[in-house]
Amino acid sequence: MNAVFDIALAETAFPNPADPGYIYLLKDRGRYKVGRTKSPKHRLRVARTWIPDIQVIGMKPFWFHIELEAYVHVGLAQFSYKGEWFDFEGDDFEEQFVGEFKFFSDEDPISNARSFAYFVNGTGMNELTLVWSRQGNSKRRFLSEASFHSSNRQDH
Repeated sequence: MNAVFDIALAETAFPNPADPGYIYLLKDRGRYKVGRTKSPKHRLRVARTWIPDIQVIGMKPFWFHIELEAYVHVGLAQFSYKGEWFDFEGDDFEEQFVGEFKFFSDEDPISNARSFAYFVNGTGMNELTLVWSRQGNSKRRFLSEASFHSSNRQDH
């Protein structure tokens, strides 16, 4: 998926909502995991097997959750640590991002999908999705190249 988030899509009435699921934000040792799931209880149970004390920041319902999760990953590319993990290393953007994520509804996927356009534009993350779209790279490569974390860099 190499496309720019379409604000017009967010403004539609969603006559045929698709791809229901959840986007979640977890925190461990100062790093955040942004992921997606169709089964929140199962996902948390599994996550707690690898990190028992993981902090749940939010588990928000969305339509089009697979695409929207990718937009979040790309929008956070400079903070990409490893895979779906992000490390803000004290950057002021951490507080803004986490605050905006918490603002999404815990129950209304339609409202969340509509609000997503404002989320990526208001946080400035949309600029990175535009760059990604123009480059045509895979998401993994884009995250690796845009990250300031050496642990996420790969030789190409």
